[in-house]
Amino acid sequence: MKRIRTMVVALLAWPAACLAEPATMSKADNLYDKPFADARVVGRLTAGQAVDIQKREGAWYQLKAGGKLGWARMLSVRRTAPAAAASAGSVAQVATGRAGTGRIVATTGVRGLGEEVLQEAAFSEAAVAAAERFRVDAADAERLARAQGLAPRQIPPLPVPAAGAGGGAP
Repeated sequence: MKRIRTMVVALLAWPAACLAEPATMSKADNLYDKPFADARVVGRLTAGQAVDIQKREGAWYQLKAGGKLGWARMLSVRRTAPAAAASAGSVAQVATGRAGTGRIVATTGVRGLGEEVLQEAAFSEAAVAAAERFRVDAADAERLARAQGLAPRQIPPLPVPAAGAGGGAP
């Protein structure tokens, strides 16, 4: 009887184990007991640490790392499986830090790409294919702009910084 109970528990847990997706931490972050920034910290994750994504809620991933289960911000996690290709549906669900509670605590956005991120960038054929689905020709773009009441305007290029002005690289 005990053996049957053990087998039933194992079979019930098996689908959840199959859903785990390998990932790495792109930067150090806390591991929280709930998916919001003011939750209790249950551990610390380091940049480059291997983790398994269990599920997603809003802008948070539930992770299994070092024998602990907790939540970390999506922006701190780099998915390593082919499923990491961008999709418009997943982006639309990122809205807030406390999705589903009705109390917006934080918003998630995209910041500029730093030098470190650009150096680590890798080609993803799946991501390019996903982006290509949004391509339209110039005539369609102009028609859509007119329908939305937009008008073309000329914007002059930025002036070239004077030598020695500390402008840095573009």
